[in-house]
Amino acid sequence: MSGRVVREGIVRFSILDRRDAIEGLAGEVLDIAVVGGGINGAGIARDAAGRGLKVGLFEAKDLGWGTSSRSSRLIHGGLRYLEHYEFGLVHESVVERWKLLNLAPHLVKPMPFVFPVYKGEKPGILLMSLGTLLYSMLAAFRTPGKRAYRSKNELARHVPILRQEGLTGAAEYYDCSTDDARLTLEAAQDAFSMGARVLTRTRVKGIRMEGALNILTVEDSVSGRVFEVVARTVALAAGPWTDSVLQMAVPGIGRWLRPTKGIHLVFSRKRLPVDKAVVMKSIHGDKRISFVVPWGEFTYVGTTDTDFPDPQAAQLATSDDVEYLLSMLNHYFPGQSLTAGDIISAWAGLRPLVAPEGSELDPSDVSREERIETLHERFVVVAGGKLTTFRVMCAKVVDQAQQILATRFGLASRPCETMERCFPGARGLGGGVKSFSQALSVSFPQAKAEVLALLVERYGTRAQEVLELGRENPALMEPLLPGLPVVMAELHYCVANEMVFDAADFLVRRTSVHYTHFDLAPRAYGVVSEELERLGVLTSAQSAAGLREYLEEWEAMGRAWKRPASV
Repeated sequence: MSGRVVREGIVRFSILDRRDAIEGLAGEVLDIAVVGGGINGAGIARDAAGRGLKVGLFEAKDLGWGTSSRSSRLIHGGLRYLEHYEFGLVHESVVERWKLLNLAPHLVKPMPFVFPVYKGEKPGILLMSLGTLLYSMLAAFRTPGKRAYRSKNELARHVPILRQEGLTGAAEYYDCSTDDARLTLEAAQDAFSMGARVLTRTRVKGIRMEGALNILTVEDSVSGRVFEVVARTVALAAGPWTDSVLQMAVPGIGRWLRPTKGIHLVFSRKRLPVDKAVVMKSIHGDKRISFVVPWGEFTYVGTTDTDFPDPQAAQLATSDDVEYLLSMLNHYFPGQSLTAGDIISAWAGLRPLVAPEGSELDPSDVSREERIETLHERFVVVAGGKLTTFRVMCAKVVDQAQQILATRFGLASRPCETMERCFPGARGLGGGVKSFSQALSVSFPQAKAEVLALLVERYGTRAQEVLELGRENPALMEPLLPGLPVVMAELHYCVANEMVFDAADFLVRRTSVHYTHFDLAPRAYGVVSEELERLGVLTSAQSAAGLREYLEEWEAMGRAWKRPASV
């Protein structure tokens, strides 16, 4: 392992060690090379490393850069899938929901959902109530909270801004919210702690077969260096880019995917005040379900579901996407009179849905089931699926890789252990998040309560490491900018332990500041870049190039809701 311990129990996981990590691959034969650093790639690396396999993960950009940081941020069973009789998928999802709730309680948290029913709509309130009962039964009643029927009068108290005309009641049930990017990060951190080599900014440019082995041609986008990696098996977990990666491994193979785009809009909680997530049925004649989700001082809304055949194109919210969600919001919450001017930020991402064969289904009707196949007894490919079920999908991938290793190379490995293995930030949370936070407040009385709460929410028990940095240098506990809910100590911690390379990694995927404080984000980018230069992570040229690219994307996204294209 190339990392080194910087504090007791904490393994350094830093972009600064990439040269050693790349050089360590020379002359080594990996048992499994993982292409893709989203939730599936990180999960495969974690599972395989836990079984004692030699693992390398190669991600072209940042961990979770694509779909795995642009989802609806929910760990859920998929209540609407009951309508399509996908009982197996729902059962698997609610079982995994319960596991993740226990294995990563700092990142996966119970969330009540209200599904309002209006006169003349189908399903009616009775069928909806039966649906939530079945939902609980499929989970063996191991649910994050209790289901309930809410009358119209009760809804007036619980969600007073909800449209009252024609309202007959609502079914209330529980799923979970999460931070998708940080869940992906912790899976990769855990893989690394067990010996996996995890390399971001490494693009796989080619895959070829040489005898029983596979040779990956990899480009380090930081240095421009091209090197080769030798592996017995290869797991292809490239999300929306699966088809292009498959073509490298198996030229001429047919299309696997039908990518669709989903966007989310962020509002101030004051403009869209909900204490429970609200389910909205589409008013546009399609079958889409969207959610209004409370998120600290903010509320986000999503998602859309439109075909997006070119995953290489920029993933942006368009004015049509924005209007689609705004019209639904003003239908369900007419008193709020929301406009594009109320939007704080937005994100857009692609779903790597498995293409239905010989069918022209509506995008929302395409199954969220995964497809996992072994090709040429050397490649294991995974596509589709849900964030919620990533752990079990990854176990299936490693099972198939393990079979190849046993059959072709006579290698044995241990059974899967991710069913019981906590995520890094959950270790030491035996008494619960609240109890741990209280203990930290005693150990670090100088820390502001709101800062401490945010640190535990992001880092779990590793918040203590951030606070230790602040105790050694109190100046690091100051906000990056006035009004930003992030302190400089977090950046220092993330450089050493969270593979941060540029300011976008930190602001978009490690802290979500890009979404919650969109107007301040360009200034914050400059502050973070300067510090990354000082720490030796970035050169001035890399910093300047990153800022130009970030501002182009920032302005392009802002144009979707008529934000002036200037800083």
